[in-house]
Amino acid sequence: MPDTTTTADTPTHAPTAVIGGGHTGHEVATRLLAYDSPVTHITTSPPPADTPDSLTVHVVPALDGTALRAVPGDRPHTVVVMCVDDANSLLVAQLARSRLDPTHLIVHINTPSRAPAFERLDADIITTPHALAAATVDSHPAPRASTHHSNENA
Repeated sequence: MPDTTTTADTPTHAPTAVIGGGHTGHEVATRLLAYDSPVTHITTSPPPADTPDSLTVHVVPALDGTALRAVPGDRPHTVVVMCVDDANSLLVAQLARSRLDPTHLIVHINTPSRAPAFERLDADIITTPHALAAATVDSHPAPRASTHHSNENA
């Protein structure tokens, strides 16, 4: 999972673009506002009524190369790509890497075996199975010490 701490290389007010993701993309964009960074969510879905005023939302007909035009003029520090299918995510991630040149590119993919195609983009990959497993494990208390005893007399 990518490091979300602010470092000397990550200005506090670095712009971020979240592309796609529907409700999940909206939640990611909304949570990023807590870091005092300008956030733009580019989506094909209308935003919920409770969308914060500080979140810039651009509703586009499709998540493709033209959707990237909705990213503000400042070069985004981070671009998060969350398309419905991996082929579209790969296209948008490639275009984001070449046109926007973000410092940090994060891509959500559905099929973990497709990760090598995205790694060539120097992207951090998030898969639903791995993210769900990590969240589940992180929510549990630390594992107990092993109670397995070897039986040397057997």
